[in-house]
Amino acid sequence: MCTGGWRGSAAIAVLTIAAMSSAPLLAADRNPGPAIEVAAEPSARVPAHFWATDAHALQESLLSLADERLRPAGLAIGREHSWMSLSGSFPGAGNFSVQPAWDAGTPMPQLPLIFYIWPDAGSHSALTASLAVTLLRDVRVASRRLRKGSAVTCDDLQVQRRDVGAVPAKSLLLACDIAAGSVALRDITVGDVVRGEDVGQALAVSLGTPVDLTVAVGAINVTIAAVSLADARAGDEIEVRLQRPARILKARVTGPGSAQLLDRSL
Repeated sequence: MCTGGWRGSAAIAVLTIAAMSSAPLLAADRNPGPAIEVAAEPSARVPAHFWATDAHALQESLLSLADERLRPAGLAIGREHSWMSLSGSFPGAGNFSVQPAWDAGTPMPQLPLIFYIWPDAGSHSALTASLAVTLLRDVRVASRRLRKGSAVTCDDLQVQRRDVGAVPAKSLLLACDIAAGSVALRDITVGDVVRGEDVGQALAVSLGTPVDLTVAVGAINVTIAAVSLADARAGDEIEVRLQRPARILKARVTGPGSAQLLDRSL
């Protein structure tokens, strides 16, 4: 097993992915290896080739390869607590062919990441490497406190990289497209990941706010005070609560702070 915090005096030879650098890092002047080869449109299962001197160098190369192959899915690799295990002993310095066991199109590959590894020379059999990592995703978070109902623009958000396990579903897209006039639909604190459903056009009524409830009595419309029991926009059906007599009734929102009674049992 090789931990992310491994230290040693042996030279680490990791050849960076060709697409990332035009000047490959050499393992040793006397025996340089090729850069990792990546297709123009990388698929996770396209084999890559690199040189490594020891297990730690192999781990670093696999981390770089995983980071490159997961980037199209909007994911990144957290290296701080990464570790690798091999199905057998490291065969020694040399060139290796590597094929990930997961597909680039997978939105969320299973962990640990699995790689199949073949030494390009010698009689050593193929190995399986298990790479335990933290998967990260760039998301938009609130850069200031946003109270429910307050105006929100892209300037109120910033991009941060978070553990995918802590990222809520339907997070706001990185390409910020908040429409003009949008407001916060809930209280959002600094650093909260902002979801698409957290921002939108202003509500006509909000949970717990007063509502002018119109009741048709024959040809006469009577307006009485009620309290909304939900957030809603014009046209939505909600429940409202009367104070006297204490009752809960159904109503249709007709505009800001107003609704029409639907429940005829009043």
